[in-house]
Amino acid sequence: PPFNDIRVRRALSHAIDRSKYLNIYGPLIEVQPIGAHFAPSHPAYVNLVKRYPLDLAKAKQLLADAKVPEGTVLRLAVPPTDYGRYGSVIVASQLEAIGLRIEIIPMTWPVWLDDVMQKKDYDMTLIMHVEPLDLGIYARNNYYFNYDNGNYQKIWEKLRAANTVAEHKQWLGQAQRQMADDAVNLFLQVRPERNFIRKGLLGMWERCPIPVFALENLHWQKP
Repeated sequence: PPFNDIRVRRALSHAIDRSKYLNIYGPLIEVQPIGAHFAPSHPAYVNLVKRYPLDLAKAKQLLADAKVPEGTVLRLAVPPTDYGRYGSVIVASQLEAIGLRIEIIPMTWPVWLDDVMQKKDYDMTLIMHVEPLDLGIYARNNYYFNYDNGNYQKIWEKLRAANTVAEHKQWLGQAQRQMADDAVNLFLQVRPERNFIRKGLLGMWERCPIPVFALENLHWQKP
């Protein structure tokens, strides 16, 4: 509680203004907003950014309907990253604009991994998930999100059993829509990737499907 009430999760979704996060890495790095846990570069991407338009009045009404008192204090666990330090201030200011009080709790990585991911002792956290196509985490009812939805689990089973590209794409779309409808998390943006490469080095992936470099593909351009 209070996040077991979908009205609360949707209230917070209506309170978030993603445009305020676009310059979190500086004016020279472009950031793409997202509305679900999925990368816009994927062919099965569904643009759900406008699923919950900024609407403070509606957010306040949803909180009132869910009987969340004004001034309710929520703890925001923040890992030791730039996006955590800067983003948490933006999150706090936006959620306090709808009557909540946000207590920012800075954490080291060991503490975050223990308190948040293992013990689930937190109200909210701000975290960047970098694993590719990890929609399966939403089908785990014991994951630290505490999300347990039978409809989504059925979608995940259909997705895993897909036999064609079209069928796979269809179920990927359904998974994105379900997690957005349930407002499982407040989806903000895709982490920008920037690589500085020496001239003449070939084989670097322009879009990394996994957060590694495939060294066997790298080679120097012949003179």
